[in-house]
Amino acid sequence: MEAVRATLPPLSDHATPRRPFACVVGGAKVADKIGVLWSLLATAQVVLVGGRMAYTFLASRGVQVGSTLIEHDCLEEAAALLVRAEELVRVGVGRVGGPRVGV
Repeated sequence: MEAVRATLPPLSDHATPRRPFACVVGGAKVADKIGVLWSLLATAQVVLVGGRMAYTFLASRGVQVGSTLIEHDCLEEAAALLVRAEELVRVGVGRVGGPRVGV
């Protein structure tokens, strides 16, 4: 319990982040992070989306992503987030592709 008490004051220092405030969100699962992304729109000046989840966002814009795994059930939500916050959200577009896995 003492370790928790020692941690709380430093965490409270970050409750109101200094500006400009940018967030980098990545990984594979959009479904696990979409709620966090919506919440960040109220706080951050820019939200950067990368990793495999960026492909779902790119596909929601109509970008061809080949055989890359995307979350089809999250395409509408990703598109809605981009429409709502097109000035805040930046999706990583630097990628390397090959004709098949292992190339």
